Amino acid sequence: MSNRRMAYLAFIFVCILAFVVRQNYFSNRWRRYNDRATGIALEYPASWFKISFYHCSTCHYIKLFVMDIPVIDQMELRVYTAKKNDAHIQKGKSFGEWIVRENSKNVHILNRRESNVGKAGYYGEEIAYEDKLFRGRVVTLHHHGQVYAIEIHAIKKKWNEASTVFDKILETFEFLE
Repeated sequence: MSNRRMAYLAFIFVCILAFVVRQNYFSNRWRRYNDRATGIALEYPASWFKISFYHCSTCHYIKLFVMDIPVIDQMELRVYTAKKNDAHIQKGKSFGEWIVRENSKNVHILNRRESNVGKAGYYGEEIAYEDKLFRGRVVTLHHHGQVYAIEIHAIKKKWNEASTVFDKILETFEFLE
């Protein structure tokens, strides 16, 4: 083998080793997300990666987008915010339902229910949904003229784990006053 090929292989090995060490270090740890501009805070698994490049029809409302790795076993967490009277949001639908319908045209709403979220038990509406490959949950909250949505979705084989993680994330949610 040439020296160049050996250098590439060594570099790839070091990258993989660094990734494995990182994931092991952050396993069972949580990272706190504080956003003073939107007035919210929550925690999510520290081993997940923050994504800053994405494309979806509701992306301009996203304030936080994180996902687990590897992408093949995908779980994604998104936090959205908008003004209650935003003209882009279709009338007659909750912010959460609007997000679900905008991001996937083939989605089926499984159920809706009232929900209490976070350290202070904030009132919200929760929608569970699925399409052919994914399942998800989105919780919509209203606070001081803003509407917030916290969403998780995952491939169906990872859904039970994702739903459990989402419950833990929701327990950490709070409005910063």
